[in-house]
Amino acid sequence: MPQSQVINRIGLHLLPVLLVAGCMSSNVQGEQNHDDASAITVLHLKGTWFEMGRQYGKAMAKPMRHVLQYADKCATEASDHYLLPNGFPCGIDFIDRFAEGVSAGSGLSMTELMRINGVEVAYGNDLLKYFGPEAAGQCSALALFGDKTQNGQMIYGRNYDWLPTFSELGFVLTYFQPEGSELEFATINYPGCFYLTTGMNSAGVFVELNAGIFASAEDNPKILHNAWALWHVLTQAKNTDQAIKILNALPSRSAYIIGVADSRKSVSFEWGCHKSCALSKPNSTGFLAMTNHFVQPGWQNLPIADGGKISSVSRRCAIVRLAEKVPPHSANLDTMKRIISTTVDSGGAMWDGTLFQVVAIPEKKEMHIRCRGHEGWEQFTF
Repeated sequence: MPQSQVINRIGLHLLPVLLVAGCMSSNVQGEQNHDDASAITVLHLKGTWFEMGRQYGKAMAKPMRHVLQYADKCATEASDHYLLPNGFPCGIDFIDRFAEGVSAGSGLSMTELMRINGVEVAYGNDLLKYFGPEAAGQCSALALFGDKTQNGQMIYGRNYDWLPTFSELGFVLTYFQPEGSELEFATINYPGCFYLTTGMNSAGVFVELNAGIFASAEDNPKILHNAWALWHVLTQAKNTDQAIKILNALPSRSAYIIGVADSRKSVSFEWGCHKSCALSKPNSTGFLAMTNHFVQPGWQNLPIADGGKISSVSRRCAIVRLAEKVPPHSANLDTMKRIISTTVDSGGAMWDGTLFQVVAIPEKKEMHIRCRGHEGWEQFTF
């Protein structure tokens, strides 16, 4: 049963109820079985930011502690403070209220929440040891639209990449329904991790973050990390143009590529510390590809960007070749699933570090999601 059907059936006020891999669990204490570690847990939160945080904390207390233990195996002070240089409060009021609620609901301190949100940074050196320097920054994305797709609809595919062992942490799709003027939205991440890398709002705006480490090594530790700034996009933007306007008004901690799409337009926002550029393609081209380096005219990427078959340049070239082979007006959901599931050894961008995949259809306000180790795709629809 699709996730959305289960959500609609149980209503809005039964939290904390967990939906695991499309099946409803009646355990209202937020317990979760980690035997099926790659399953997607779906949470539907409603209320004030503090109330939604408390709901999240009560439902996810046990898996959050699992992530905390995992983070503490490699945690350093630097990893704790990388995403949150000054800790909580981070300065974005609604995020701070949400974090306070999570702390209250889970019994975890704000310091422990910081360590959870630094889990990927803590294992950064392990990523280099495991795959080599060409894997320092990963993730890839492709938008198909215009003359490439049936009826010209937007189809956006995204692979989220990191260490394969992180799949044991599981993933949470959190559906936020805030009180007030903010848009409803859904995000995907590890339990207790709120930095935003992948999500869609009720206006059909999809956003995803790719590391831009091969574009520039520059870093400004005094600026709040880009992944928190993306919350502004999902809570406010009703189309791609509004999303880019929001991003242009915000400083960048370091180099990132932000993919944004609505029902008819996609943009690759190359977000640098001192220069940003919003790139798009005409409908006649019909596709837009992104990995981990900048392609804006005149930009000088780091040499390692083209370091091997899983390097940023190689993976982007592979995606472009696959997109170019798509016949006019033919691409659909299955086309995108096939492209983003093509491995690097078979001429694609998927590799051992691909933890989850998302295909978004903004016009239908739906996301199709598959986690590492699972054959089937789960569907979420607003």
